[in-house]
Amino acid sequence: MADVFRAIADAHRRDLIRKLAAGSELPLHALMQGMNIGRTAVSKHLAVLKQAGIVSERRQGRETLYRLNAAPLKQVYDWVSFYESFWRAQVLSLQNFLRKERCDMKSLQMEFHLDAPVEAVWRALTESELLTQWMFFKENTFRPIVGHQFYFKMQGTDGWDGVVEGEVLAAEAPRRLVYTWESLGEKNEIAWKLEETPEGTTRLLLEQRNIQAEQAYQGARMGWEAMVRGLEGVAKALS
Repeated sequence: MADVFRAIADAHRRDLIRKLAAGSELPLHALMQGMNIGRTAVSKHLAVLKQAGIVSERRQGRETLYRLNAAPLKQVYDWVSFYESFWRAQVLSLQNFLRKERCDMKSLQMEFHLDAPVEAVWRALTESELLTQWMFFKENTFRPIVGHQFYFKMQGTDGWDGVVEGEVLAAEAPRRLVYTWESLGEKNEIAWKLEETPEGTTRLLLEQRNIQAEQAYQGARMGWEAMVRGLEGVAKALS
């Protein structure tokens, strides 16, 4: 077995195997075509393949013809097949793990009806100075520009510096806003959708995705309920 693996380890010998696999019997001068080594080197490589039983030869007149014997290569196939099964099992295990992780993650979905026009609600959601009026965070660097990285900051507590970092993923005024929300080991997505009602008010849909901890889920629900009440007040003052 060791001879077979040693025989196919060289790129020139693999090239000879490929040529022989494409034809029946080939003479030395045909095998040399396209190779960047001389006749003597090709003959030496053929000798290694013959020793491993991968190539056989026979004389025809003044020429030697070479033929592929693929049977020893089954050892390579069996070895690769074993690890193919191994890696298939590992990939399946990884897929199951990721599927379970996705199932363990939660998505918070909330709906609000705000007594303010869509344009005013959009301003309250996206203008940095207005955000400080209704969010718990009294400092921020938010801008509604895709790719912009920002932070929200409030007074920290034991074990938390009071900072949430994020990046704007979508900003389609005045209808849709999406950004990441990263803090305390959680990296979520916040998605806002604004819809105008026939009465001129706003139906506001909020989704916070990929929440891992139950405590974070419950905290987000209570926090957004309180903050959106403030958001409505700011938006009404603008209209």
